[in-house]
Amino acid sequence: MLISQIKFDPNISALISNRWELDGAGEFGALFNISYSETNYRDDTMTAGAAFPFFTDKPAVGYSPYSRIPNNDSQGNLVWQAGLESGLPTSSGSTLNVDGVPTEYLLARDAIFGTSFTGERKRPAASVSLQ
Repeated sequence: MLISQIKFDPNISALISNRWELDGAGEFGALFNISYSETNYRDDTMTAGAAFPFFTDKPAVGYSPYSRIPNNDSQGNLVWQAGLESGLPTSSGSTLNVDGVPTEYLLARDAIFGTSFTGERKRPAASVSLQ
């Protein structure tokens, strides 16, 4: 690893205080605090894509095993519609009508994608207290 690739996350602070006796007014105190920190961070996420129906190992006639079921069958009839709020049934044995034949299907994700954000957070702070 090169030295230029090393990142440091400094965290420094200082606290100064003192008390004084004031003539006729009693004791007076002051406290001053200052701090600074830097943090390098990374935020990773993974998101599953949409679920789509796929044929099982026994597809409808004219289709390949485990291929994605099209929205419309070979006769132009709507088999399934994307974007339904409730989605397709997930219970075992659920079927879709493909070319007039109830056909079992598998639900699978079409993609998984991720994001990675990095950054640097700087937090300076100061406080004064008098008494």
